[in-house]
Amino acid sequence: MNALSVLVPYSERTVIDIIRKYQHKISDPKLQKEIAALIKQEGRHTFEHYRCNKALAGCGYSEIRRYERIQQVFIRLLRKIDASLWELSMPAAFEHFTSAISKAFIRRQNAWTAGKANTAIAFTGWHALEELEHQAVCFDVFSAIKKKTWLLSVYLIALWI
Repeated sequence: MNALSVLVPYSERTVIDIIRKYQHKISDPKLQKEIAALIKQEGRHTFEHYRCNKALAGCGYSEIRRYERIQQVFIRLLRKIDASLWELSMPAAFEHFTSAISKAFIRRQNAWTAGKANTAIAFTGWHALEELEHQAVCFDVFSAIKKKTWLLSVYLIALWI
C-alpha cells in the first residue's frame, strides 16, 4: 500500500485534469454533480497521499521522489497521444485499478489488517469506498462522451500493462 501511495497523487491530479477538460461535454445534471464531487474528493485524496508520502520519506523511503518523477514522465508521454478516446480512458483505467484493490480491501479487511484498527486503516477504508464511486463516475463520463464503451477495454488493458 505504501508503494501504491507513491503513485496516487499524480494519478489523481491526472484524473482531475482530464475530467475537467471534458466536463463541458456532459449535459446530464446528475453526472455534473457527481463530477464536481469526484474532483473535490480527488483533490483531497491527492493532499492526503502527499502527506502519507512525506511521512514515508521521513521513515527512510528516500527513493519516493524518483518513482514519482518516473510516473510523471510516463503519464505525460501517454497524454501526448492526441486522441480524446485515449485520454478519456485514463481516468476510467486509473479508477478501475484502484477500485479493484479497494474491493479486495473491503471484502477481506481483516486479512489485510490482521484484525487491527488504527488511523491508517480507517483512512484506507474511507478511500476504498470513494474509489468504488469514482470508478463509476469516470466510466459514466467516458461512456457519455464516447459511446463506444467496448473500446475502453482495449485502453484499460494497455494502461494496466
